[in-house]
Amino acid sequence: MPADLATATVVVAAVAFLGWVIFVGLPYVLNRYGGCHPEPEGIYSLQQAHEVMQERINCDADNCAAKRAAMDVLITAKHFVPARIR
Repeated sequence: MPADLATATVVVAAVAFLGWVIFVGLPYVLNRYGGCHPEPEGIYSLQQAHEVMQERINCDADNCAAKRAAMDVLITAKHFVPARIR
């Protein structure tokens, strides 16, 4: 009986660890070190910002530094108005 309990504990711990790696660890590493597209060295021009937004249409601005930088330029120039949070 104690051996069964020990085996069950090891299995539960292994599953919990793998779940953490898949849902927390891996996304953190990918966002930190292998993010979508790197942030530009300078500030995008208005034309460049429009082009980046079109090229990176499938990227999420929270994970893509290039798209976030382009979005900031467009928001400042009032070419992009984010939706209000309700």
